Amino acid sequence: MWIYGKASRLCESIREEMSLDPSDASNVYMFMSRNRKVVKILHYERGFYVLYEKRPVMGKFKKPVFDEVSKCYRIQWSDMAYLTESIVVDRMYVVVP
Repeated sequence: MWIYGKASRLCESIREEMSLDPSDASNVYMFMSRNRKVVKILHYERGFYVLYEKRPVMGKFKKPVFDEVSKCYRIQWSDMAYLTESIVVDRMYVVVP
């Protein structure tokens, strides 16, 4: 899959909406869909933009806390790892043989 267009649009959003530099290797940018079923993680590494996309098979991601001062969701690296590994399950079906 060709992701340059997606990474390019995310970089543009980072520059225009957040007034930040996406090529700052000390930052990681995470974009979550409104329904919290897709998370895209973008970071800059040694001259390349790296884009990850996570889609849970069931459930959705937990919603992070919004920071009114910065107008974004600021989280620590450990919280990001927890957020992307912790899924909220809306319904669970148990099949009894």
